[in-house]
Amino acid sequence: MNIYIENDQTAVDLDIPLIENICKSILLAMNREEGEVGLLFIDNKGIRVLNKEFRNIDKVTDVLSFSQIEGDFPNLTPNLLGDVVISTEKAKEQAAERGEKTVDEITFLIIHGMLHLVGFDHLDSQEGKEAMRKKEKEIFAIIKEKHLEA
Repeated sequence: MNIYIENDQTAVDLDIPLIENICKSILLAMNREEGEVGLLFIDNKGIRVLNKEFRNIDKVTDVLSFSQIEGDFPNLTPNLLGDVVISTEKAKEQAAERGEKTVDEITFLIIHGMLHLVGFDHLDSQEGKEAMRKKEKEIFAIIKEKHLEA
């Protein structure tokens, strides 16, 4: 289990060891103990550029996922799940709008992104959306109990 974290933002003071432990717990909850994931934390400007480049959507988003187990060579490196990119600025804004802690929002976005890496999708069907939401809630409850303050 390898987690690679790069912090290229200044909007949120991140607890990198906590985030690494959260990611490991997410992998365990997804039955991907041998998984490798990269996390990149950036600002709104950076994620907008990536969203435009890779999805042709010219706007800020909260999280992007780049799966390595989909596409032309899905089994080339089966443990390398992919990368998750999170805008901490957007996460901070969303947490404030909902009256939640920024760390909870970032955790939820990590879960969301990592579920995309293993094939969950909420865009194509209501069934897929419901399955993803259920799994997000299930994993978030585990993480909240184990890692986050009440």
